[in-house]
Amino acid sequence: MKDELFVGIDVGSVACSVAVVDRRNQLIMNDYCFHRGSIMDTLRDLLIAVDWQRVARVAYNQKSADFFNDGKAFNDQVALIEGALFQQGAIGSMFSIGGESFGLILFKENQKYQKP
Repeated sequence: MKDELFVGIDVGSVACSVAVVDRRNQLIMNDYCFHRGSIMDTLRDLLIAVDWQRVARVAYNQKSADFFNDGKAFNDQVALIEGALFQQGAIGSMFSIGGESFGLILFKENQKYQKP
């Protein structure tokens, strides 16, 4: 159980990224690669380094859902917010800048986000 890994996958408009963490939230592996329209080939190249015998869970963004039969898809903005809160704790605001969108996210005192 302590050797389990968790894989996060992001397919964007121009690139794919992969992160692998263990149960202690230690980053085991991460990679980022421009896919140049060859998403499946790029994902295959990125994911070949993962020790799939140890993987307990896989999560990916909603754009990735077309490429996987198993795992859980998450909204990009929710994943960004939860990741930032996990790493930083108390946050007042943050910018979200991606290939297709950008925005300002404001947090209330209880760390719930609010729309500006």
